[in-house]
Amino acid sequence: MIGFARSSTETEREYLASDRNMASSQQANAYRYILVDVEDRVGTITLNRPERGNAIQPQMGREVVQALAAFESDAAVHVVVLAASGRFFCTGMDLNISNQEQLSSDLAQGTAAAEALALFTAIKECSKPTIARVQGGVFGGGCGIVCCCDVRVMVDGSYLCFAEAKRGIVPALISAFCVPAMGATLAGQYMLTAARMPAALAYERGVISAVVPIDQLDACVGRFAAELLEKIGRAHV
Repeated sequence: MIGFARSSTETEREYLASDRNMASSQQANAYRYILVDVEDRVGTITLNRPERGNAIQPQMGREVVQALAAFESDAAVHVVVLAASGRFFCTGMDLNISNQEQLSSDLAQGTAAAEALALFTAIKECSKPTIARVQGGVFGGGCGIVCCCDVRVMVDGSYLCFAEAKRGIVPALISAFCVPAMGATLAGQYMLTAARMPAALAYERGVISAVVPIDQLDACVGRFAAELLEKIGRAHV
């Protein structure tokens, strides 16, 4: 049997790949409220507070922004997917009593709106195509996350809802992102009534890209990702 010595270049590549994987793992483990994964040039950020309906807590927002920044600088990531675990995609901003002290402090310092704006802006202005993978209900700030993505795939039976009106709150900040995506008339109707917009209607009105059965969600997201990767590949030729 003839043996072949491994070149120093091959060995170096393995060390570099190992370092990147270790760094990626350490970074992913540093997050508390999200999961981060990279596979086949697609980076996925999963909101991971299912016990709270993936409500947006201040730290969660910061973690999404950090993960997006990491994907922006990672040459191995060409497409970004925003997903969520559990029954709901996102139930909006977390108004639980445990967050009231932090929220009050942020409001007093004038940073509450700034942090929320940073979250939506990071998604909207991401230089890499973004796909929203949506199951279940989407409320308030969650609608902002969905509308900031370039491609939006929702499960049949899921819905968008601006529930702020039920609390006497105006969905002011997210309107900057949702109104352009939905159109002024449609957005105004649902923001004022707090009615649920079914995924089928959202698709019919051009708000989302596709509506599919739950068992076809990942396949549909995968097809959009593959199409985007193909176009990106051609652009780099």
